[in-house]
Amino acid sequence: MNKFYSLSKRSFAISLILSAFVFINSAYADAQTDSMQRAMLNMQNQIQQLQDKLAESQGQIEELNHEKKILAAENEKLKAQISQMAANTPAASAATAENTNGNTDGTSQAVTMKTETGGATATLSPAKKGTVAKANLPAVPADAQKLYQDSYALLNKGDLDAAAKGFKSYTSKYSNNALTPNAWYWLGQIQYKQNKFQDARISFLNTAKFKDSDKRADALYKLGVTSKALGDKEKAKKFFDVLIKTYPTASSSALAKKELQSL
Repeated sequence: MNKFYSLSKRSFAISLILSAFVFINSAYADAQTDSMQRAMLNMQNQIQQLQDKLAESQGQIEELNHEKKILAAENEKLKAQISQMAANTPAASAATAENTNGNTDGTSQAVTMKTETGGATATLSPAKKGTVAKANLPAVPADAQKLYQDSYALLNKGDLDAAAKGFKSYTSKYSNNALTPNAWYWLGQIQYKQNKFQDARISFLNTAKFKDSDKRADALYKLGVTSKALGDKEKAKKFFDVLIKTYPTASSSALAKKELQSL
């Protein structure tokens, strides 16, 4: 009887130990599973962040390539102008003609924003359907030509502050000639690179007011990007829409379409 009782006690003790062991193993397994799930979730978040950064980098590369094309075209224009000046021929206007297909659905896509004078407003409307922009701005005086070329040379050298000072001086002294929209555009580009988004918005708006300028499409794109940087997504969408419908074949329109997808 005593042996049976002793064996029962041992069996019960072993059973308790086995139960405790199973419970501990189960708790450990649950803890491991939970830890692995957290690790997997963390890894998925890191992968998503990397994908977002990659998409952002690709967008930045496309924009840099676009700006590179603009700079190359500007350099070619300036080379032609310098050659003509050296040959004592009249300076060619830098504002070249650009085809516009107009608003395909016939609806108004006007965007109103405040100008640099504060209370006044300026309305940006698409060019008329089927029209071709003509460089009908006043000719560029020789002293204005030199100021622009000097400022542009500083920009190419990377001296942004000096270049901005030069372009700002140009827009003050020569408010309405063939290079005025270009000067406003490059001033805006510099301000944008320096994260002076409010100043850049004003400069790009002043560029876009010149409907015959070949910088207008790019200025509309930059107005959209600048509005986005300022947190005004609705205004950004409107500028991108104006650009796409007014200049559907412009390279900046392709960039605008991608921007719209991210808004």
